[in-house]
Amino acid sequence: MTFLLVEWVSQKVPKEYSVVPAESIEDGAIRQNAKSLINQIVRIIWKKGKIFPAVILETGDDEKHLWERADFYGETTKVGDISTNKRSHEILEMPVKKKGKQARLVAGRERADAIQDVLDSLESDQIIDLNPDTNSYKHLVSLTRKKVGTWAKERQTSRSLKEKHKRLKQKYRELKRKFDQSDNNIELFDGSGVRIESSVLASMRVMSPKPTILARNLFRQLFSAEELSNHSLFGKQSNANRGRETLPEIDSVRRDAVINFILKDEGFGEAPDTGNPTADKVFIKARGP
Repeated sequence: MTFLLVEWVSQKVPKEYSVVPAESIEDGAIRQNAKSLINQIVRIIWKKGKIFPAVILETGDDEKHLWERADFYGETTKVGDISTNKRSHEILEMPVKKKGKQARLVAGRERADAIQDVLDSLESDQIIDLNPDTNSYKHLVSLTRKKVGTWAKERQTSRSLKEKHKRLKQKYRELKRKFDQSDNNIELFDGSGVRIESSVLASMRVMSPKPTILARNLFRQLFSAEELSNHSLFGKQSNANRGRETLPEIDSVRRDAVINFILKDEGFGEAPDTGNPTADKVFIKARGP
């Protein structure tokens, strides 16, 4: 991690020198080039998100070394010892002894005057113009809060949909159980698992003068219009429509239940078994004894 030794320009900061990480620079576009910002004024994000201007004196990866340099700068009271534009990057072997309180006040005023002279001498293109709305701390916090709020709403919606799906699934099971246990609900053909209301079946028998019409009505009852229009009975190509695409076979369980019911209703106790599957599915019009 890269650290910066900075000298605070604003008098609102009680310290004169501090060591901060490079990520404290407000403008994210120049954080990666911190070394090129030496002796330039940048805006630093300080404690509690407050932003103050500061001059970058040195950069480095050794935070402890930079703090030693900060202590050295703090002990130095003469402006001539450290120039704002040309500062030494080597720790002096002989430390400077602390001066008295009066000397510190005089040195502080002189340092402030020197910094102001440097600011006045800088050209406009040398001063980095930072846009607080771009990559700023407050902007990032605002975006983060919006994303968290959106995520919370989506999570709540997902939970509501899952609970609704669970309730509907349970209701479907209850209705299916009641339907299967109903006395009016009978199995169309033994062992087929296809069920129909006895009143509906009785009505179809009365309204269907022929077994073929009864079979057609049963198909309409057990299959939807979309299933009937997009499927064929056995999934085979018709001789009359060889040029057309073959439709897929309709559900065999419900189909066979209808065919076997019609055969049984016409006098055949069981489905015919001739050894030829195609012939077995051909409707036999002759009624048995």
